[in-house]
Amino acid sequence: MTVIILLIFVLFGVYPAGRKADRETLNLEEYFSSEEMDFIKANGIKFRDLEPYLKYQKFNVFKYYQYREAREKYNFSYLESLNYVNNPNYYRFYHKPQKALFAGAPHILVNKCYFLSEDYEPEGLVNAREYEIDYIVREGEEIYLKKEVLDSYQKMYDAAKAAGIELMIFSGYRDYEKQSVLYYQVYNQDDSISARPGFSEHQTGLALDISRPGDGLTLLFEQSPSFAWLMANGHKYGFILRFPPGKESITGYSYEPWHFRYVGAIAAEIREKNLTLEEYIFSNMEI
Repeated sequence: MTVIILLIFVLFGVYPAGRKADRETLNLEEYFSSEEMDFIKANGIKFRDLEPYLKYQKFNVFKYYQYREAREKYNFSYLESLNYVNNPNYYRFYHKPQKALFAGAPHILVNKCYFLSEDYEPEGLVNAREYEIDYIVREGEEIYLKKEVLDSYQKMYDAAKAAGIELMIFSGYRDYEKQSVLYYQVYNQDDSISARPGFSEHQTGLALDISRPGDGLTLLFEQSPSFAWLMANGHKYGFILRFPPGKESITGYSYEPWHFRYVGAIAAEIREKNLTLEEYIFSNMEI
């Protein structure tokens, strides 16, 4: 009879209470140090409560109760609760800013909380002159963007042109020095419309201002067929409207219908769910 019972335990994973507790302890010991295990045991935290967090590298078991409180209070997912607790300044503009997140990736995050160094220059910058697109010509200036951006933009431009839609690039890559001139001399340090040097995503080579010659970088562009076409199709080519209306408290910037950002494949989900890049990263990527 004893043999039969033990066989059932093995085949179906059923264990007496003591054996199950031992098994859970062994599972936990694969992930946690002795100090962390002491904390877990002292607080009676169960393996099933910790398991959803174990796939995240930055999970801190000593913050477990903070994560749980955030999930319950804000209806966060496990990942969102982890990001919220581990990054309390994620939406606090210019408060203890940190280096840009996901540097080198299409979804690199540069905003009022995450910055680039003064000497940062993205790899793979290409002159817009090498493409069959319309762009504004200013004396002594050239428009550069990362190659992957211009390659995708060329496809989008061709599709727009075939539909009778006019698109023109007004600006692209902007280095630290030029952003400094704009912020301090042109926009008089107005944080609502201009980024501080090092905090502009134009420095990534992934951001560009798009409009029509007659509209320029004004709200007039919002009323144009070109803007409507971009909003309906831009995501197909990896582009999102970066500073949409109603999201000022998240992006830190006033609505700019001309400011677009290349983010690659995630653009479709960002558009579908009406998210900003900040919101998408917060909910889908470990920060």
